[in-house]
Amino acid sequence: MAKKKKTRKKNGHRKDKKIDIGQILLQNRQVFLFDVIDNESAMKIVAQLLVLNKIKNAPIALYINSPGGYLNDGFAIIDAIRGLHSPVVTFITGHACSMAGLISVAGVQRVMSKTATWMAHDIHSYQCDYATKMIDRTEFLKEEQKKVFDYLSQHTKLSKADLEKARNGELWLNAKDCLKKGIVDKIV
Repeated sequence: MAKKKKTRKKNGHRKDKKIDIGQILLQNRQVFLFDVIDNESAMKIVAQLLVLNKIKNAPIALYINSPGGYLNDGFAIIDAIRGLHSPVVTFITGHACSMAGLISVAGVQRVMSKTATWMAHDIHSYQCDYATKMIDRTEFLKEEQKKVFDYLSQHTKLSKADLEKARNGELWLNAKDCLKKGIVDKIV
């Protein structure tokens, strides 16, 4: 019985070899936040950032298209970005809302597609408990809210009126407004 020859394409790769797109993107130092920010997604992104930083001190691109998520998980990503030797460039594609919006301003260079949107709002309390616990949590939430809005005022040119609008509802901005208000450095 004759042996079956493996067919090859012109570039030398076997036709039946599967391409791992995620691996190729990671090798090109591209990380994606395209999900709700929770413990699992934050752990994955932080791990990818740390590995890329360990491999080589070169820019990392973080692409963002996320509705946001949990505050502490998002700040874990921000803290990782700040702790890296490699500069992280954030790209908003689609939308960066809530916690994703905060992460987007952590980049050393912040880029946004011209069709993307950005949104900030007050933090959610998720309180449904005994009155005594609610009083304690309210004080804690005031500190968390201060942390969020101090962060935005330090890393953007958002006005007090913009921050008030975000604090009392939602602040939605298009790419041109984000550029004007210092949320992004460049529109593509």
